[in-house]
Amino acid sequence: MENKKIWSIAGGIGVGFAVWIGASVYVAKNTETEINAMVQKTASKCDMRITNLQHEQGLIASAGHFLIHVGDQCNVEPSERDWLVAQVDYKINSLILPHALMRFDWTLKQLSTEANTTDSPIQFEGSGKTSLTKTIFSNIKSLEIAGSSDEQNWRVEPFIGDVEWASNAVVFNLKTPRLLSRGGGSALDLQGIGIQVDMQNRELGIGKSAFTIDKISASTGTAEGLSFSGETVENAGRLEAKLNYGLRGLESLGYSAHDLAMEIAIKGLDAESVKKLAQIADQASFENLTAEEQAQYRAALRQLIDQGLAMGISKLSGSVTNGAETSHIDGNLIVNIRPNSNANQAKIQLAKLLESSGQLTFNGKALDTAQKQQIVQMGFARATPEGLQADYDYSAGILKTNGRIVDDSFLQEQLINVDNQINDFLSGEVNSKTDENQAIVNQPVAEIVAETENQTMPEINENLSETAEPEVNQLASVESVAAVVGSVKPSFDCNKAASTAEKLICSSSQLSMLDVQLNGVFKQAVANAADPKSVVALQKAWIKNVRGLCSDVECMTKAYQQRLEQLANN
Repeated sequence: MENKKIWSIAGGIGVGFAVWIGASVYVAKNTETEINAMVQKTASKCDMRITNLQHEQGLIASAGHFLIHVGDQCNVEPSERDWLVAQVDYKINSLILPHALMRFDWTLKQLSTEANTTDSPIQFEGSGKTSLTKTIFSNIKSLEIAGSSDEQNWRVEPFIGDVEWASNAVVFNLKTPRLLSRGGGSALDLQGIGIQVDMQNRELGIGKSAFTIDKISASTGTAEGLSFSGETVENAGRLEAKLNYGLRGLESLGYSAHDLAMEIAIKGLDAESVKKLAQIADQASFENLTAEEQAQYRAALRQLIDQGLAMGISKLSGSVTNGAETSHIDGNLIVNIRPNSNANQAKIQLAKLLESSGQLTFNGKALDTAQKQQIVQMGFARATPEGLQADYDYSAGILKTNGRIVDDSFLQEQLINVDNQINDFLSGEVNSKTDENQAIVNQPVAEIVAETENQTMPEINENLSETAEPEVNQLASVESVAAVVGSVKPSFDCNKAASTAEKLICSSSQLSMLDVQLNGVFKQAVANAADPKSVVALQKAWIKNVRGLCSDVECMTKAYQQRLEQLANN
């Protein structure tokens, strides 16, 4: 009876041992499959690829190495593809233990390239385990890294840290006591450098991250408490992200700054669109996607834009001291892309969807009177009893800076360029507009009309005034018109105003504002038109037959308002 029990126990142990070893062999074999899949997954990526895998598989243990190429892997010039090449060597023990599915050791060593100027290669190493839930844990450490380039010599003390990698989450910590660079008449000493990442959803970027430097010493000054941190959360199907930049103290060039802080906020990102974009991008670089995948990517990006979002600097604060005088900084800047009410519209038009505003106050006496006057004279800010204030607002196609409407032709040009790039990408077609049509968009309304007739602006104005426009005797000269206008200027140069209509516009701030607004809306209409020249022709006819017949502000105001409505509806 006793022998039976012994044999039964021994048999149970034997079965258990066989299962244990069999499971370990299976894990080892599966590990080989997963490593091969990892290599294949990077084959179509442009930013990083794994090549030259050499894997030796034993019953339970395995070892091997591969190369990591970081850079522009899709570059047609092979010599320009690699920014960094490193070899990874690894050893894996797949014998299952209660606390680990497998254990491993690894090293990563930079290989020399033609562009490499470091004297000692980058080298990291570590050891870790994979838990029974397939979460990977590893410590990280590096050798000291030192090198030189031209007149600069630099040294980075060893890094230490750890990483925890799950299916869709990662926790990463890395720090080094010091980075020192000298040469070329300058020096830079960074102390207490740290990186922390706690990402709970890599796909959507949900989680926290931070980069910190305890102290900075340079040839021109010192700083302490530099930090960059970010956090992304999901709320009701929308992603919200905050990026915080901080500097506890700064001493440089006779000035000192304290508690400088800036918060950048991004709100309202459609989580479904972001997830779809991330899933597709994870498959391969865009140029290596199939036509169907590219179409899905474009559709997700279009949905992201149509859903709207807001971003900007939600907080800017701190204090600056010059000798015994201290000034305080406070400001914000917000950019809002409204949800597209006409999502079926063929083209994105940021000029209609975009709104933005911001303000910055600088109160105190850290800047002397001459410095403040110079800033005010340059138009960057206006003086207040407490110091300086700058602000801007853009909405309904009108740009105001420091309380004054300004010519926003450059902004409209940039919005049109962005629109064209976005719409070209979303449609998958090359922009068919010619350079001539783009040149039309980049000019003021009056100059566009002049060019269509191969005449100068004064010649056209002279012709129009002879046939249709009454005289306005009180506006005797262009100089007197410009003097009346003051700070508000239309889209054209009042010094060159020749027709009665132009002189009337230059004499009225209200009309000048309307002209600036019409200029922007007209450019947008030209950019979006299938036949830009027809839009120009209609505008020329309006200038001659509608605007040109007005001899007072009331008539001209009504003409501009009606024309704005016409262009907006078209």
